[in-house]
Amino acid sequence: MDLQTVGKIDFQKLELDSCDDTAYRVLLTRMEKRRKAFRISYSKATNRTFVLDSCRTYLRVCMFDSMFYFWENTLWGFYGTTEKPRCGEIACGYFVTTLLRDAGFQIPRVRWAEVASETFIREFCNNTVFHQIGKETVDVMGWIRKQKPQYFLVGLDTHVGIIEKRDTAVNFIHSAYFIQADGVTRETASGPNPFALSHYKVFGELLSDAQVKAWIMKSEYK
Repeated sequence: MDLQTVGKIDFQKLELDSCDDTAYRVLLTRMEKRRKAFRISYSKATNRTFVLDSCRTYLRVCMFDSMFYFWENTLWGFYGTTEKPRCGEIACGYFVTTLLRDAGFQIPRVRWAEVASETFIREFCNNTVFHQIGKETVDVMGWIRKQKPQYFLVGLDTHVGIIEKRDTAVNFIHSAYFIQADGVTRETASGPNPFALSHYKVFGELLSDAQVKAWIMKSEYK
């Protein structure tokens, strides 16, 4: 495997037909093939940190460019559990756990989607979480910008999503029906949205070394 090319988008965007997830499944198949190649590289590597970093870059591109492209604008529903992008409805917890599951993480999709967000964030993040409770949005945004990780799982008062630091922007990726958003969206985290308005916020690093290794080795989360 050419590790120099892992950060490049390896999927050409196509026009999507409602409920036809053929192209999405092709993407997931390609990701699984790349995962197997990463596993071989990791097992043989003398510098495993390099492999983990390369794999992390690859997952960022796949999950938050290619996969998100398919899921964007999928309708929100309080009881939504669809497994097909842009077909049916999906609740906030199911969106997050379906994205992780489809990316190749061996997680309990249904259980994690239906428990309190902090519970599943703790389980996925090896019990390491960061609370920002009762703070002004500007202060929370300042805290985020000082952190090294580029992606976080975030649990809120009654919601869950993903925080993304991309260039100078801090985005909130989630599924909701709120003001101008109806379904899966990427929007500025400063609001107005459930992230900005939530009193309770709990963060867990997404794509940590431990998680990336678990993806490479296809380790199961129970």
